[in-house]
Amino acid sequence: MAMKCSFEIPTAHIKELREYTDYDFTLAHMWLSSEPYRTAYPYGSVMDNGMFELGSPLEFKDLQRAVKLAKPSVVIAPDHVGDASRTYADWREASSAFDCEVAGVLQGSTVAEMVDLYKRYRDQACEIICLPFRTPRVEVLKTIGAQGLFDKDDNTWHHFLGINSMDELHVLKSFRLKYSSVDTSKPIKAAIHQQDINSHLRGHGRIDMEAVYGTDVVERMKFNMQRFREIAQDE
Repeated sequence: MAMKCSFEIPTAHIKELREYTDYDFTLAHMWLSSEPYRTAYPYGSVMDNGMFELGSPLEFKDLQRAVKLAKPSVVIAPDHVGDASRTYADWREASSAFDCEVAGVLQGSTVAEMVDLYKRYRDQACEIICLPFRTPRVEVLKTIGAQGLFDKDDNTWHHFLGINSMDELHVLKSFRLKYSSVDTSKPIKAAIHQQDINSHLRGHGRIDMEAVYGTDVVERMKFNMQRFREIAQDE
């Protein structure tokens, strides 16, 4: 199945750019801090815990507040860099606390720890498993595949949190996962910095969610988003 795509969009441009996404991917802390953000998105999004944007996941009590406001269809449980045990414990807590689907995130200090966490999620019927871009996720997927866990009856949804490069996107596609999705700011960031989506964009920092851009930049965002989707969904 083709990889579904969503993009981190500056608040002022959400309404005009949503049509270029396959689903709404929202940030929990933005639901709490921005009225325009709340009004731009409907209920039912996939809601992220803010780990990448904040440097650590949103506090659980604040995540609960955000879930109450957003009424997401999926919430990504808090994760902790390099810490599989704490990440798994937080997924268990979130699964008990929220009525919506709760996605687990793969973390660990080694590939083996991440593979073990993947198996624990599967054993606990976690239906959506997220793989962050700042992890050795390609090696993790290779190991999981070698163990026969990507069989034809596997209904696990694999979600890629961010993309390191377009080359990596092609590698992730090569695993031919039955269900997969990705969220990224890459097409947006490339448009802002007047670069091609194949460009190396490290060092530009996170996008400014409160910035407002001119027509030329917004049109480039649209072009980049559509191009990214074409690449991600090309069979």
